[in-house]
Amino acid sequence: QSEDSASPLLRARILSALGNAYRSATHLPATTRLLSAIDCCRRAAALYRKQFKEEDRTREMFNEANAWCDLPEDEFPGKWERAVALYEQALAYRTRRRNPERFAATMHNLGTAYRELKSGDRTRNIAKPVACYHDALRARTPCDDPLKLAGLQNNLGNAFVSLAEIDGPRAAKHALRALRHFDRALRAYTRSAHPCDYAVAQSNRRHA
Repeated sequence: QSEDSASPLLRARILSALGNAYRSATHLPATTRLLSAIDCCRRAAALYRKQFKEEDRTREMFNEANAWCDLPEDEFPGKWERAVALYEQALAYRTRRRNPERFAATMHNLGTAYRELKSGDRTRNIAKPVACYHDALRARTPCDDPLKLAGLQNNLGNAFVSLAEIDGPRAAKHALRALRHFDRALRAYTRSAHPCDYAVAQSNRRHA
């Protein structure tokens, strides 16, 4: 079936699947496959928007943001700004009430994108992830995947370490908060079951 004769929804679904395939096509150069995935996400999102499929459109924006995050920063210095904008657009639909899990995932990624942001107010760019990670944690439940919760705790610890590095008068307070979050992450990141994550969290803890 040609692209012109296929229904808009069918074209959107094909583009969405193709975008996912490009993300996984590790035999291709990273930049090539990520830019191809971004193009597919954009085209799929535009079609979903015309069909008033807001949930699907939001998923494509989220996937596009993830692809931007994975691009090499030296070639795409504005990638974090693009990712932040897309995650924030996605949150217009992905609210905590509508879908807590997707809200938490989007908030988590938004926080990480803000941590990497080089433009704008550096203090705000570091304080913002703390708020994002806290919102993501509040949307999670104790029944959620413990490794996802541990990842959030580890990133929240890193955000407080970054705050400690720029906020001298309250550095010790931020560092103590970071330690608490690393300790919580290490409850799930055991040395025997998750040695790599355990080593990273322990290294972060020593830094704090």
